[in-house]
Amino acid sequence: MENSIDAVILTVVPDRWRKVAIVITRVLEKLPSKSEEQIAERITALVATGQLEGSGNLAKWRYSEVRLASKIRRASRKGEGN
Repeated sequence: MENSIDAVILTVVPDRWRKVAIVITRVLEKLPSKSEEQIAERITALVATGQLEGSGNLAKWRYSEVRLASKIRRASRKGEGN
């Protein structure tokens, strides 16, 4: 279950900062059976594991932001050239 949510989160989070509330909305469009809280929990976990970078208090969805971690941004750019 977590893997499917994580995969969708990682596809909707861009290289640039995006509000957590927007990310949650975009994930809900793809996974309507999940709750906002489940998605927010996974976003926080992805920040904790270094797959996403977070700015602000992630519990305040409208006032915090996330983006892909720099190591993932670099890897995706390398893949674009192939």
